[in-house]
Amino acid sequence: MFTKELLLDYQTKIDEVERLKQEYNEKKRQFEEENENLILTLNSLQAGLEMKKGEIKVLAEADFKRTGVKKLLGGIGIREGVNLIYDTDRAFVWAKEHSLCLQLDTKAFEKIAKETDIDFVSRETKITVTFPAKLELGEVNQTMKKEEIEEILESILSAFEEGRISRPEAEISIIELFKEIVEEVK
Repeated sequence: MFTKELLLDYQTKIDEVERLKQEYNEKKRQFEEENENLILTLNSLQAGLEMKKGEIKVLAEADFKRTGVKKLLGGIGIREGVNLIYDTDRAFVWAKEHSLCLQLDTKAFEKIAKETDIDFVSRETKITVTFPAKLELGEVNQTMKKEEIEEILESILSAFEEGRISRPEAEISIIELFKEIVEEVK
């Protein structure tokens, strides 16, 4: 039953929540005040970390495009995906013609479009640089093994044969690889 006591209990709870919010905000303000330098240092380090991660992504992607090697130092990796580029209106018309739906089901359409040639859909390779939960730094300090060198050379050769890189790019990649090997021997 709707009573005055029910409303009073409700108001008491509202008041208690408001009091605790104020107490929480005051303690949070005190903590932030007392730990201002720690918080600033942490924010600065996190910003630097994001910048370094961005730098690693750019260089890792460039190395992959140059060599085709997907497993990089420290457990960093490359994953390739496909981005579909299409006009949603044309896709909707296509979907209706193929009894796919009354409204464009983007997920279903893209699944079909990845496996079927549709004249108004183009594909774009999406490269994602992946980071392990913990860097495998033990690998970073090791010298390249014969198998790794062969894998890199094989990747460069297949990238050249498939037309993903030009002859000068392949030659530069091989020269860079040999420079790296020579540096490790020193």
